[in-house]
Amino acid sequence: MSVGRCLFDLILLLHMHLHALSTGEVTAASYVPLWAADMLTPTTATADAVRNSLPSAAYNLSAILVSLQSSQLLQIGGLLTSTEQTGQQWDFPNSWPPLVFMIQQGLLKTSLQSLQDFPTQSSQNLAADMARNISDLWLATNYAGYSNTSYMFEKYDAMIYGGGGGGGEYTPQVGFGWTNGVALALLNQTYSAIPPPPIAPNAAPNDDAGLSLGA
Repeated sequence: MSVGRCLFDLILLLHMHLHALSTGEVTAASYVPLWAADMLTPTTATADAVRNSLPSAAYNLSAILVSLQSSQLLQIGGLLTSTEQTGQQWDFPNSWPPLVFMIQQGLLKTSLQSLQDFPTQSSQNLAADMARNISDLWLATNYAGYSNTSYMFEKYDAMIYGGGGGGGEYTPQVGFGWTNGVALALLNQTYSAIPPPPIAPNAAPNDDAGLSLGA
């Protein structure tokens, strides 16, 4: 449901009729639609239909970026799932890798949109800067947590640099598949454009290179 400059979750109630009530709460999920880049691409029929069914403010990309900047979701240790302090794991202060990745990717895709979707070049640059900043912040907090504990956490505490998350009905998990996957994807995104060092022709193998597997 679009309200102003972001999308809100819905509460569905079945009582004689189906009613949709906006929660009115800005959460990380409010910005996940940026990840669905086709919705923001004006050349597709689907995009046109979506645009026609929602208030035009919902597709003012500059306003969406400013909304995310001022949402208080971006913190020192990640991107808050919500600002509600309920003690549950999908609320403050937790930051979940899949949500972080979808929003980071959404910002990156948004920065590649046609300039016709942006009032100014600076707005397009802002999307790219926010995507890069979230990536750098997330990799840094992952690295800090791993350096301190030797673990990659299921979720992180967005208010503590490198801190693991908590709350909910079970002991927080470590190890963790989607955390590792997001970190690898962001590392690949950041460094894949950097060419490898040149190898001299007919160079002899370096016996001292690599990891030692034994004495």
